[in-house]
Formats: sequence, structure tokens, C-alpha cells
Amino acid sequence: MVLFLICACAFAFWYGPELVIDGQTDFAGTIKAISAVVFGPSMFGQTMTLASDFSKAKLAAASIYQIVDRVPFIDHVSSECTRLDCVRGDLEFNNVLFTYPSRPDIKVLKGLTLSVQNSETLALVGSSGCGKFTVVSLLERFYTPESGTILLDDVDISSPSFAPRSTS
Repeated sequence: MVLFLICACAFAFWYGPELVIDGQTDFAGTIKAISAVVFGPSMFGQTMTLASDFSKAKLAAASIYQIVDRVPFIDHVSSECTRLDCVRGDLEFNNVLFTYPSRPDIKVLKGLTLSVQNSETLALVGSSGCGKFTVVSLLERFYTPESGTILLDDVDISSPSFAPRSTS
């Protein structure tokens, strides 16, 4: 690469004055051509160092568009949604099975059944990875269980037609 650059500069410095003498160009045109020959390849080389970053950005943008274009499982704007305008606070998990979409081979909840009545306190205690956060995430509807039901005041909130409250 360096040898090519040296040869190109030598050619430009030799041939440029020949063109000026013959009247085919002026001094400013010759300097512009020599600058292009000297700086063009180095700028191209610096730009090519970013090529891997361009491909990474393209892949990242594709995954973002995939997320944005995804049709949600929960239709919270439909008029056919079951809505809870007033929550008493009775909560029930009935035989809930769940695996995270990113780790389908690992069962996080294997038939969880629990019941919490209004004004009762529940403490989820266990080792890391046993499903404490998963229970809360399912309750907040970040995920949908594979099977089983999650009832809030006797309404199945794991159903896609459940909306947390009225949108009017």
C-alpha cells in the first residue's frame, strides 16, 4: 500500500508539471490532483477500518426493527377486553408452568400453585434463579405462562384479552 502511494505521488509530481507546461491544466488543478492522490487512499483506508462497525450496526438495527414490528400477544386496546376497574387484591396462581423464551430448555416454574387473599402478605424466598422475579414478571404481564392460570380477583390475567383497567 505504501509503495503504491509513493509511486502514485512520483507519477503525479512528474506528470503534473508536464500538463501545466502543455497548457492542459493550471497549477491549482495540479495541486488538487496531487492532494487527491496523496490523501484519497489514506482516507479510504481509515474509512474501511469502520466496516465491521457498519455491519454490527446493521444487525442491531434489524433486531430493533424486528422488536418494533412484532405484533403483541396482549391486545389491550380492543373493546372486547376483560377489564378490572376496581381491584380487591385476591391473587391465585394455578398450576403455572413457565420457561423463558431465551432459554426454552430450562423450566423456571413447574406447576406453581399459590393463593394470596386481600390484606395478606406474601414473601417469595429462595436461591438465585428459583423463580421469585419470574412470579412478579408474570403478575406484571411481562411474560405469558405456558400453561396454568393467574387469577386476580377471579379474572384470568394471563389471558390475551385481559386489560388491567379501563382506557376511557
